[in-house]
Amino acid sequence: MTDAHDVDWLESDEEVIARLRGIAGPSAAGGLPALRGYADLVELGRGGQGIVFSAVQRSTQRRVALKLLRAGLDDEPRARSRFAREIELAARLRHPNIVRIYDTGESDDGRPFLAMDLVHGVSLDDFAESLDGHDRERTITLVIRDVARAIHHAHQRGVLHRDLKPSNVRVTPEGVPIVVDFGLAKPLDRADPAHRTVTDDRPHFLGSVAWSSPEQARGESTQIDVRSDVYSIGLLLYAMLTGRLPYDTEGSFTDVLRRVEREVPTPLRAIVPSISKDLARVVACCLEKDKELRYDSAGALADDLDRVLAGELIVAGRRNVWRVTGRTVRRYRVALGVAVVLALGLSVFAVSVVMLLARARTAEAQAVSQAQRAEAVSGFLTRMLTSAAVEELGREATVRDVLERAEEELRGPTDTPPIIRSELHSAIAATYESLGAFAPALDHVIEASSYT
Repeated sequence: MTDAHDVDWLESDEEVIARLRGIAGPSAAGGLPALRGYADLVELGRGGQGIVFSAVQRSTQRRVALKLLRAGLDDEPRARSRFAREIELAARLRHPNIVRIYDTGESDDGRPFLAMDLVHGVSLDDFAESLDGHDRERTITLVIRDVARAIHHAHQRGVLHRDLKPSNVRVTPEGVPIVVDFGLAKPLDRADPAHRTVTDDRPHFLGSVAWSSPEQARGESTQIDVRSDVYSIGLLLYAMLTGRLPYDTEGSFTDVLRRVEREVPTPLRAIVPSISKDLARVVACCLEKDKELRYDSAGALADDLDRVLAGELIVAGRRNVWRVTGRTVRRYRVALGVAVVLALGLSVFAVSVVMLLARARTAEAQAVSQAQRAEAVSGFLTRMLTSAAVEELGREATVRDVLERAEEELRGPTDTPPIIRSELHSAIAATYESLGAFAPALDHVIEASSYT
């Protein structure tokens, strides 16, 4: 999986020992640089801008790694500036999973160098290939979780790595990952409110194409931010779990860049079905082509990997639903605004119609109820008048006689509903009042009110 052009300058223990014995070292024949304060230099490897040696630091007698600007580049202002930036940015970082910087200086011929930990271990892909058994997935998840924590530490201190790949993560014999080589690191723009965007750079590709993010592949330097490193961490996790990258990296430089930029990654579980669904979702979230859908930070990614390890509910996927919804709302905000206004208008109209219908039905019910009550009162009084037979009361029967018979019936057992009884008492009270009999009228008013 390692890019053929990558240089594994921090070798395994065996390779370091072999080189120290003089087995390797093309520069040995041509002479080694003189670095004040360091002795016993042995070349370990060469990169695009630097040569790496192991050396003994005279003041401490410990063996360290020295990175020295290559001869021929020391006269190029841009190369010296980039090397100085690497020293400045790497010196900000103090984390157990990031290589430590001990010293800086210049060789006798004026080339800058930096001294750092000599990490004994293997590259991340070699470490993953050495794993087997049921704990393989968990071990890789733990290692990448620690890498994510280290990168989050760098981001918090204003440093973007931009070149995360297996050869730049060394794993010690104890299984501790160490992030190395900040040669392409870039300071984050502290003027950016989210502190995520890199400072201006030339619009060209930097990094290792196979391990780059879509925005790096497009050469959009102003779009590269902490989520670009998150994408690369996702690639590391994907490759360590499957033994391959999520898309083909064979072919021309342009073809590979186009695949990185546009091709949808092959689903993780399509390659290794045994991988847990939650871990597959975490990787998919890292590898979103749209950086807005990735984790906001390497710390958020590390937190979700902790949830995977603990068997807890992960954030990946759930948060993206809201992000996609929010992005859709922003994109179609005018149309959605019109739709919302129309919906509100229809809702108000519907509520108004319902209220009018309810009022009409209430009025209708009240009218029916009043008609029924009036009919019941009229029927009662008619019955009372009819029952005042001549043979019982004679031709001298009066209204008061009828009222008294009505009073007797109301006082006795009856099936007349209370509301009708109230109406009858009110009618009798009104009749008594018209006759000038105020005392019985008041009695019936009181009786009428007792039913309401």
